[in-house]
Amino acid sequence: MKQREDRPAEGGLPEYTAAAGTELVLVRHAETEWNRERRIQGHTDVALSPSGCEQARRLSLRLSREPIRAVYASDLARARATAEPLAAALGVPLQTTALLREVSFGAWEGLTTAEVEAGWPDEYAAWRHDSVSCRPPQGERIAEMQCRTLAFVAAILPTYPGERVAVVAHGGSVKAILCGLMGFPLSVWRRLRVDNTSVSRLVFAPLGPTLTLYNDTSHLE
Repeated sequence: MKQREDRPAEGGLPEYTAAAGTELVLVRHAETEWNRERRIQGHTDVALSPSGCEQARRLSLRLSREPIRAVYASDLARARATAEPLAAALGVPLQTTALLREVSFGAWEGLTTAEVEAGWPDEYAAWRHDSVSCRPPQGERIAEMQCRTLAFVAAILPTYPGERVAVVAHGGSVKAILCGLMGFPLSVWRRLRVDNTSVSRLVFAPLGPTLTLYNDTSHLE
C-alpha cells in the first residue's frame, strides 16, 4: 500500500489500491452525558450515559452478525465502551489507539458553545470562520487530527486484505477519515453530520474507496 504524501493535501486522495476488497466500518461512539449537555469533549475522558450503553448494545447486535475480522477503537473511554460489546460478541480482541482520538479542543473542553463564546469571543469567531487553519487555545488543528487518523488507516489496511474491519472513533475523527479517503476538502468537515453510534462504510477498490453507507443509525430505531 502506498500513500502519496505523509499528510494528504486538502482535496487530495491517498492511494490505498493494495487494499482492494477491504471494507472499513466506521462508527462514532455512543452517547455520553456531555453529548446530552452539548459540552465539548475532545480528549477529555467521558463515560457513556445509560442511553449510550444501550446504544452500544444495539450496535453490537447489528454488527456481530457480520464477518468482521478486527475491531479497533480510540483509547478514550467512550469509544472503548462502545466497541467492547461488539468485540466480545465477535470473539476478537479490542485493539485501542490514541491515533483515533477526537481533535483536542484544549481550554474549551468541558464547556458549552455559549461558554466558549463568552470566554474567548475572538478566538472562537476565528475558529468558526476557519476551523482548518485555526486551533483552540492549547488545542489541536483539525488537519493534525486528520494526519494521525489517516496514518492509522494506512497502517492497518495491509493487515486485512479483502476483509472487514470495524473502527470505533469520534465524530471529528470519523469525519476526518471520510474527508481524507474520499478526497473531500477538509473545509467541509464541520458540515458533515455523524451521529452517536452511526455506521458508515467504505469499500476499497483499485481506483480508490467507495462510500457505500453514511451516518446510518437504523439499529437505534
